[in-house]
This record gives sequence, structure tokens and C-alpha cells, in this order.
Amino acid sequence: MPGDYWLTITEASTYLGQFLPPLDDKKSAALKKAEIKRCDAPIPASVAEGIHQLWLQMLAHIAPDPNKGAIQVDSSTGIFSARDSEGKTLEAEAPMHVGKNTEALIKIAFLLHDYCAATESERPTLAEQIDKDTHTLLKNTGH
Repeated sequence: MPGDYWLTITEASTYLGQFLPPLDDKKSAALKKAEIKRCDAPIPASVAEGIHQLWLQMLAHIAPDPNKGAIQVDSSTGIFSARDSEGKTLEAEAPMHVGKNTEALIKIAFLLHDYCAATESERPTLAEQIDKDTHTLLKNTGH
């Protein structure tokens, strides 16, 4: 693939929570038809670098989730990760109850999803919005 920075989104083609045990024959057959969808899209270097900086900043200042281990039903799990300059991977799940900064981070993640699914002609406008939101959140969360 040409380009320096790429965005990759992977997701299940159907909601997997419906396949919690016990599985009957109908659910088992539907599960076998579920696929993992992947989208790859080139992304401007400035946007990718801003997102990386934001992810590192947010991940470096996470607090333990008081609801960790709680069972979530009918929800997605957002996992954010980034590798720092020393090669260490920082990772965290989005908590069930989010504050305004985490909500803004999740909004950026949804914009990235939209960007990947967008046509080439729609991507520049989305990239501008992602870049703007990323830099706003970087300013708001500067520690």
C-alpha cells in the first residue's frame, strides 16, 4: 500500500453479543456466517501524528476504572493503544461511564471510523474535523 500513514478499522459484521451461550442451532449457524470486516485508508501524516500524540497523552493519565470487571450487556468495548518513543505499548479500555475528555476521544474514534468508510472525496473534510478535534482535546488535556 502506498503512503506513510494508514488507518485500519476492524469490526464484526454483526453484533456478537447475541451469540452468548447457550447457542441453539440457529444462532450457531448465524455465528458461522459472521465475518470480520476490515477497512484500510491512507491518512494525512499531520492527522496521524496528532492522533498518536493524543492517544499517548490520554493513556499516560488514565485512572483505574471503578467499574472494571462489571458485566456489560449490549455494548461495544473501545480499546485505545499506542506505542511510545521507547517502544512501550500503552493500552486502556474506554470506561462504562465517561467524562467529557473521554467522550471527546471516543467521538474522534467514531470520526476515524467514518473516515475509513468514506469515499476519497469525503475524506479531506473528515480529516480536517479529526485534526481540529484532536488539537482541541490535546489543549484541553495538557498536563
